[in-house]
Amino acid sequence: MKILSTILMGLYGVISLYSGYMCFMHTFIYFANQKLGHFESARMPVMYLILALIFGFLFWLGYKYTNGHSHNTISKAFFYFPIVAILMYSIWAIFLIISSGGKWN
Repeated sequence: MKILSTILMGLYGVISLYSGYMCFMHTFIYFANQKLGHFESARMPVMYLILALIFGFLFWLGYKYTNGHSHNTISKAFFYFPIVAILMYSIWAIFLIISSGGKWN
């Protein structure tokens, strides 16, 4: 279980770094376009900032979990929630495709 937690923690860290980088780049584009007189929405930098904060928090929870500082159920539930949601969605999609024969109507 510790190997899975370490892999998930690394994955969350990479996603957090990538989202932070994209937030920085979209913020730069936002201000550069404002200077040139073009209208640019601030939606993308804010979206990437929120993703970076969420996955940064999950990375921090994983760090606390793997180092033995926190073993309560709530932190484990938050840490494993994204992977459980992805697995549940894929099981649902597979069941939907198998049960309907691949037809949506």
